[in-house]
Amino acid sequence: MNPSIDFLLLGSEPLPLAAPNLHFHPTTLAGIEQRIRAKLSVQPAPLSPYKLCDLRPMFGELFDEYLASYQFWAHADLDVVFGDLRRQILTEDMLAAYDIISTNPTRMNGPLSFWRNVPAVNGLFRQNSKHIEILQTESNQVFDEIGINDIILNNRDTVRFACRATHVHPQSRGLYYWEKGRVFEEFTGRETG
Repeated sequence: MNPSIDFLLLGSEPLPLAAPNLHFHPTTLAGIEQRIRAKLSVQPAPLSPYKLCDLRPMFGELFDEYLASYQFWAHADLDVVFGDLRRQILTEDMLAAYDIISTNPTRMNGPLSFWRNVPAVNGLFRQNSKHIEILQTESNQVFDEIGINDIILNNRDTVRFACRATHVHPQSRGLYYWEKGRVFEEFTGRETG
């Protein structure tokens, strides 16, 4: 329902893709570990599915060959329900004005954030001297939210960052409905991201 946005799905099992903007790229956790060694020159700890969250700020470099033709890339949890992204979050004004767009009202959001596909943004994670330690630690370190947030805030002179809340009324948090590609808050009836 977002035909102008491509969705790249990576995993070990092919999925039945029903839309031309869904693209499956086969990989495994071992394949991602190999990418970390090749592209970041780090020997990572064995990966688990949840540990992949720590890698999100690194996706721009880890998957650069898949992202080369895109102005922006994003990461999203599998349980995120998308509304009309171009209308609610990725407007032309937002894309022109910002380098990173978070869908949390106050900080980076692991479940859904958008990144301008340029080296200065894709390499931000390297400014946290602990990124190597994070890659070599098996447990999740919340790098996609807490660790990268400090880096982004420290680079506000050069990286334009926006927090774009996807819900309007606090009482609607968690109470939404989806209709024909659009998401609405139950409490207010307003369209949201």
